Amino acid sequence: MGEILSLNKCIDCDASVSTSKTLRCRSCSKKGRLAPSWKGGVAKQLFSCIICKIKTVPYCTWKTGRGLCLKCVPKYLSKIKMGRNAPGYKDGRFKKRNCMSCYKKINKGSYQRRCQSCAKIFAYKNPKNHPNYIEGRSLSKYSSDFNKKLKETIRKRDKNKCRKCNIKQKNLKRKLSVHHIDYDKKNCKENNLISLCLRCHLKTIANRNYWFAYYVYIMENTSSKWKKGFKTYDKPA
Repeated sequence: MGEILSLNKCIDCDASVSTSKTLRCRSCSKKGRLAPSWKGGVAKQLFSCIICKIKTVPYCTWKTGRGLCLKCVPKYLSKIKMGRNAPGYKDGRFKKRNCMSCYKKINKGSYQRRCQSCAKIFAYKNPKNHPNYIEGRSLSKYSSDFNKKLKETIRKRDKNKCRKCNIKQKNLKRKLSVHHIDYDKKNCKENNLISLCLRCHLKTIANRNYWFAYYVYIMENTSSKWKKGFKTYDKPA
């Protein structure tokens, strides 16, 4: 069963060929002029450089180096792709700048305002520099009522699904997180808690007024045990 049924043979070595379209076998088709990439022996020829005009450039480097030898390529790139002739030049925006903190010179782009040493110190090590900082509320502790039993009751109430994207807890690598709608850690009423996946829960860090109104609307239209009485959340100035 494994034998070749066709009686086709190679023209050169009389070896059996699998299909009728091929005239030569694999070993004979890749030799010299019979190769599919044959270009009249161009690979062995030497070409002259455009700048120095010396015939020492092989075909591969002549084609990839825009007709230049290895010695003339860095000269050509230094003249064309630097300064105002560079393709990424934008009105001198990448000139030397000074750091805002220590006033040292930096050669970074326009987005870089501090040097590396000052950027590490300023990069949110002081929590007050963070744009979402609100009077140190992250340090406040949860109440004792916010325990595992309460979280499980909220997850069962929501049928172990995220109330925003409706993904099931089975399809996740971790349990659903329970979110406080009014962002008050001490308010652990059932109508103030909602189950969310990690991806949806992280979105509630910013735009708190929007997400407060969004989940209030969901609880009013979906849950029967909903009770009004929330206070509007306003970020302090």
